[in-house]
Amino acid sequence: MMLSNLLLWPSGVVPVTTIREDEAYYSLVDLPKNQRDSFARLASKVMEGSAGLPLSVAVLTSSFQDEKCLQVMKVIEDLVQFAAEPTAYLESKAEKK
Repeated sequence: MMLSNLLLWPSGVVPVTTIREDEAYYSLVDLPKNQRDSFARLASKVMEGSAGLPLSVAVLTSSFQDEKCLQVMKVIEDLVQFAAEPTAYLESKAEKK
């Protein structure tokens, strides 16, 4: 979202689902050997424990189109009707207590 800030583009994110347990991995074995670099290893590490985190859609509009950005976000929100609370957040919050 940093580029949109520099360009003065209104932007926002709308959660649409959460990451399922069977999606919470990045398999290095499935990658060609020449793509198993430090970025791939980092992606694999980041994906560990990501089940339950929200997956969102980013919305950007051109400068001075703030209302349009909010309207598009509202349409997505109404269509998806995302109501789940991110379980990963709730679990980490409970661990801190």
